[in-house]
Amino acid sequence: MEPEGHVSAKRFVGRRRPLAILEEMLDGDGPKRAALIQGPAGVGKTRLVSELLSQPRARRYRFVQACCYERAEAGPFFALSQLLSQFGAPAVKPQSLLHGLAEEVLGDRGREGLSEDLRLRRAQLAEVVRDVISRGSPETDTVICVEDLQWADVATLLAINNLLDVRLPELVVICTARSEDEIDPDARHLISKIEQKSHNLTLEGFSQSETKEFIQLAMHPVRVKENEVRAVRAFTAGNPLYLEELVTHLKASGVLERHTMAEALDRSRIPTRLAQLVSLRLRALPAPVRSALSVASVIGTEFSAEVTAELLGEPQTAVEDDLTSAAGQGVLRRLDRLDNAYFGFANPLYLANIYDATPPAERRAIHRQLAERARDGLLELSINEMARHHALGFGGGKEAVEMCRRAAEEAEGLLGFDEAAHFWELALGCTRSRSRSLRAELSQRQGWALWAAGKWTRAAEAWKNAFAHYESQDDREHMAELALALGDLYRWRQELDEAERWLETALAFPLQEPQARARALALLGSIQCSRRETDGPELLEEASKLQQEHGRDPNVGYWLAWGFLASGDAEKAMTETKEAYIDAKQRGDAGAAGLFARTLVDRELCGLRIQTARAYGKTVAEAIDPADGTTMIRSLVCDAHVLSYGGRWKHVRRLCERWVAQVRLAGPFQLASARVVLAEAHLALGDTAKGCEEMGIAHDEMNQPAVAALHHARALLRAGSVEGASALVERHAEQLINRPGRTTSAILGDVAAQLEAPDLWAACYELLLEERLPLVIYYVPISVHRVLGRLAARLKLWPAAFEHFDTAAKQLAAGGARWEHAQTLLNYAEARRARRRRADAGKAAALELEAQAVYQELGIPFEAHSHETGANRFGLTGRELEVLELMARGSRNHEIAEALTISQGTAARHVENILNKFGVSNRVEAIMKAVETSLIGPLRNSQGASPATGDADDALSDTGS
Repeated sequence: MEPEGHVSAKRFVGRRRPLAILEEMLDGDGPKRAALIQGPAGVGKTRLVSELLSQPRARRYRFVQACCYERAEAGPFFALSQLLSQFGAPAVKPQSLLHGLAEEVLGDRGREGLSEDLRLRRAQLAEVVRDVISRGSPETDTVICVEDLQWADVATLLAINNLLDVRLPELVVICTARSEDEIDPDARHLISKIEQKSHNLTLEGFSQSETKEFIQLAMHPVRVKENEVRAVRAFTAGNPLYLEELVTHLKASGVLERHTMAEALDRSRIPTRLAQLVSLRLRALPAPVRSALSVASVIGTEFSAEVTAELLGEPQTAVEDDLTSAAGQGVLRRLDRLDNAYFGFANPLYLANIYDATPPAERRAIHRQLAERARDGLLELSINEMARHHALGFGGGKEAVEMCRRAAEEAEGLLGFDEAAHFWELALGCTRSRSRSLRAELSQRQGWALWAAGKWTRAAEAWKNAFAHYESQDDREHMAELALALGDLYRWRQELDEAERWLETALAFPLQEPQARARALALLGSIQCSRRETDGPELLEEASKLQQEHGRDPNVGYWLAWGFLASGDAEKAMTETKEAYIDAKQRGDAGAAGLFARTLVDRELCGLRIQTARAYGKTVAEAIDPADGTTMIRSLVCDAHVLSYGGRWKHVRRLCERWVAQVRLAGPFQLASARVVLAEAHLALGDTAKGCEEMGIAHDEMNQPAVAALHHARALLRAGSVEGASALVERHAEQLINRPGRTTSAILGDVAAQLEAPDLWAACYELLLEERLPLVIYYVPISVHRVLGRLAARLKLWPAAFEHFDTAAKQLAAGGARWEHAQTLLNYAEARRARRRRADAGKAAALELEAQAVYQELGIPFEAHSHETGANRFGLTGRELEVLELMARGSRNHEIAEALTISQGTAARHVENILNKFGVSNRVEAIMKAVETSLIGPLRNSQGASPATGDADDALSDTGS
């Protein structure tokens, strides 16, 4: 049983070729009916056998397993005893042979003193084992699996060889062995014989793609980047057992919410279970070898035999022999260097394990020796190595702090901000707690390095520490600077409460620079406008005035535009955006230009100007900074909007799946935004289950609950959960209706049109009538006239509804907005069927055919969308829709059962479910409801009446305005 909180891949990963060979062997294809699976501990040998036995073709086999253990733990012939007992062997003959052989092997006599008939008795035992197994499975095909063959005694190996020699037709033999363990020469010879008679399968660590698949399965829903996968694979050599233990630890510790996997591996201790596994591998090494490795682990990843010997005080030749021995065991690797014997650790796990196992006092002494030798000119070290050894060897002091400062500043000069942050952290560790001014400065420098590296959570922590130190000294200037930095950071992360608190703190101090004050005002004003607070516009106007007087700051311009848009002044927002974009382009500021181009992309799409939107999109792409999650999410959402506008949802899905991992640490809002777009792509492509899963996660992560609830409701409706969608809309409807701007009204109206909510239909319809843009975008493009058409249809304003649909279809077709065009055609068809006038059914069918043609052009399955609107309103399943169609044709329960090849009782239950979901008491009312809501069209028999309802359908078709 796995420990609580343990994670593992739920699906078999990799090993496709070995599994195929084993499956062919079970089928009896080929001359060999045995396999020897070899590889290092934890590589997945047993997991491969388990996967084989889970296959359907293995069900006819009986499975018998035996395990070999080191003799000190289990004694000889333990595996044979296990096998014989499972085959119901007679208690006397085999066990007496085993007992006699055990006495011979375990006796105090030397090898030459063994009785002369030992070989004969071993041969007899092999015959007995074969006879017992052949008698034990005369009618049942059997798989025998012998694990850890490297520990098997000679008699066991002889017995297995004998089984393979006689080739019992009903028997398959699978053995596993560790490839790295030393094996007795006699046993090695017999294992070689088994290799010759078997399929020889050698397993190695997972490849990069297999490691990624394993991690994604285990870490779901967290997504990891390619460079994180590379770091984990390098650390574990792709070993599945090590991977599982490491991922379990990282996920349980919550460290991945603040760090990349590479950082976590650098900063964290090896998890206990994993350390124990690695220690088992290392404990067999001789004591001198372990001593040499302890010193080497302090030196670093790569080291020379010469320096290792000097620190040990041992002859270099002896130490080189010890290191070569460790290389032979796979712990080290020999490096190609002309001037000396150089080695490196084969796996970072070994380095970390050995370093952690070395007593702290001993580690510090070695670090000090290295630092002193470098200072005295006896050893050449880089500034990074000097700083590390000073910090970890002396644990403090001016010299260590200065070394770390030099290393950090050199890294910053090379734009290595991750590395710089690490050395600022080391420098902090070398200062005394009472050195508040120094600790404040170092924390502030660490925060800026982390911010530049895109590590915003940790940057905020460092800045808060610095703020506390400056506060204790009443250094108001630095306090104001840090409060503004924190407010800016939290505003970008959409953590509005924290942002507001820090910005108010910043404005309470005398900010030295007018542009700094303008930024604080714009940031705070944008927050207050989004919350509809009356002070918001005044703060924006003051910030705008400072901009005009003291020069333009791109960030101020961005938040001014954002704030004006949130306050409902779209014209002023666009003026600010365009002026700021032109200014940024003239100054050659690609980052600022990308910032404003992102807003202009959506504006152009809303005006159905796809070509200019694409042009602005290129500017956004040019501004991507891989270290800055905000630029990445900006580009992702921008590209997704352009692609979804044209209906290219497959491209959107690929884009999001690749980029969700990239923005994991940018902040919860950024990650949730990427998930919303990914979920919409899944829904558009008909993968409702994945769409609902991603949308549910995004809903939990996004700190805009009302907006997230709308998108979640859309997903729930696609899954048929009308009650869940209704509950979400009801909870947030009032807040959404009262938001400034009409973007949320469009998506709210789109969702509401699928629910029974007349008041909400009317409210959204009135709001949207004022919208002049043909399209609005809230993660997905939404046609204003399409939604107006749906709402008007629900309100039975038929002429207005059809006019809206006609307008939408013309606008969208002319603008190349193919996805919304297809949705418009389907919704128009739905409205035509709902009105039920003569000729409406034919027009609806023509509209659906036109929509189907668009879907085919886009390569999206049409069936997944053709009945979704009406069915999901009541939550009908696919089978219930089929039953409903048959009910409308006049079929009774026994006829429905016959047509669908189900029992009559099942058919009756489906009919009862339909009546309950419709809230009606009989079939006639159900069919009337289905026609009214466009689930089915008016069906007529040859006499002109509906088979199920008689003249009722004629009466229905003449109603409406």
